[in-house]
Amino acid sequence: MSDTNRTAVCHDAGDGSGDLIVEIPPEVLEAMGLRLGDKLNLELVGKDLVLTPIRDSSQGA
Repeated sequence: MSDTNRTAVCHDAGDGSGDLIVEIPPEVLEAMGLRLGDKLNLELVGKDLVLTPIRDSSQGA
């Protein structure tokens, strides 16, 4: 998937942790080759939250 700007909805986890739940549309998950339970790196770049998959090198990306 090439670099693409998308807008996602974030929700407070509601457990007092300060964590966010980010809703990623199914078509974006598919385009990124992601499934539920996959890990993502989160990086704040300016005002943008950049999500990149964390690939386990033993799985051969």
